[in-house]
Amino acid sequence: MKIAIPIFGNRVSPRFDCAYRFLIVSTEKDRILDKENIVLGSINPIQRVNELANMGVDTLICGAINEFTFRMLTDKGINVIPWVIGNTDEVLDLFLSGGLEPGVTFFPDGRRICRRLRFGPGKWGRGPRWL
Repeated sequence: MKIAIPIFGNRVSPRFDCAYRFLIVSTEKDRILDKENIVLGSINPIQRVNELANMGVDTLICGAINEFTFRMLTDKGINVIPWVIGNTDEVLDLFLSGGLEPGVTFFPDGRRICRRLRFGPGKWGRGPRWL
C-alpha cells in the first residue's frame, strides 16, 4: 500500500492544495518499507490528483481539502482521510495501527483528540462543523 501525506516541515500540511512537498510511504501490513519525500510544486489540483494516482497512492492523509479535490481523489480510487493535524510520524503510526479517523488532532505535548465531523445540507454543506 502507498500512503501520501502532504507535509509542511515534519507535520501534516494544513491544506492539501497549498502543499509543496509530500511524504510517500510504502507499507506492507503494518510495516513501513520505504519513505520518500517528493516535490509536486505549484501544479493545479487536477495535475496533483493525477500525479498521486500515477504513483499508485492508495490512501491520502491530509489536513483541509476542498470538495472538488476530495471527489477527484475518491473517483481515482484513493481513500482520503481529511482534517488531520499533527506530526507525520504520530499520524502514520496511528494509521498503521488502524485508529486514524478524520478530524484527529495531535498536540505537541503528546495529547490526541478526535473530533467528529458533521456536515450541513448534503455531504459537504458549507464545510465541516465540529461536534
